[in-house]
Amino acid sequence: MTTKYIVLVRALSTKIKMKDLKDQLEKIKGFKNLKTFFTTGNIIVDVQQTMTKKEVCMEISNVLSNEYQMEKPLMAIFNIEEYNDILSSNPYDKSNESKTVIFFPINEFLKQSDCDKDKDFMTKSSQWQLVNGVIWYLGPTTGTASDVKIFKLIEKKIKPGSNHEYTFRTLRSTQKILDTANK
Repeated sequence: MTTKYIVLVRALSTKIKMKDLKDQLEKIKGFKNLKTFFTTGNIIVDVQQTMTKKEVCMEISNVLSNEYQMEKPLMAIFNIEEYNDILSSNPYDKSNESKTVIFFPINEFLKQSDCDKDKDFMTKSSQWQLVNGVIWYLGPTTGTASDVKIFKLIEKKIKPGSNHEYTFRTLRSTQKILDTANK
């Protein structure tokens, strides 16, 4: 039996060719049906059920460190059920797909207590909320200078007193990743 994981690598260099990365990852014992998606470090993989998330992360980190000289590879990893639950928890109207970004925490889901100090700011001014351990951001558009400022502000807001790091994806790309994983 296998478990399907979706791995979202943070800050993967555009110099890394996803085909080459896929070829390297396919050499890992226990990895099957491996797919890479887009050039931003999205990996879909079936692994033997005996492998833990931590082991899957370590294997991928070793490849990124040894083959591509990434100093400290960071990634968010979810089994297919967790990933589906995250996408199902979208607090915004589906018509806002092009304006919605999801911040996936590295290592563990965020807790409300991580964000309580700034709850009023988070939900009123910036149109972002914590739902099921991830931050959902609704902006005027994605990829604008104002979005970059908001992303940096979100990073400052979730980090006080914690070691949370994250990677983010647009709702549109996260849905495409899920669709690819389900094929």
